[in-house]
Amino acid sequence: MKQEIVCLAFDNELFQVMLAFYDPSQDLKFPGWPLRNLLILAAIKWQCRNIRIFCYREKKGQADFDRCLIGDVIIPGELLV
Repeated sequence: MKQEIVCLAFDNELFQVMLAFYDPSQDLKFPGWPLRNLLILAAIKWQCRNIRIFCYREKKGQADFDRCLIGDVIIPGELLV
């Protein structure tokens, strides 16, 4: 089983947070279950509400950038009260 790697990068000029992680999902349109847990972690621990995500995926042990996903997530503050 692959070790899950998470990277959280902050851009102080744009106040942009990027969350990158290994995504085990085979679904081409939707990220896998680890994203849900990582978003809650970022929202609670670092008070991040606007997060850009990068779901890194592999096929047969090689990077498969055609299957990787990039997107933006906005977490409403009232959901975490």
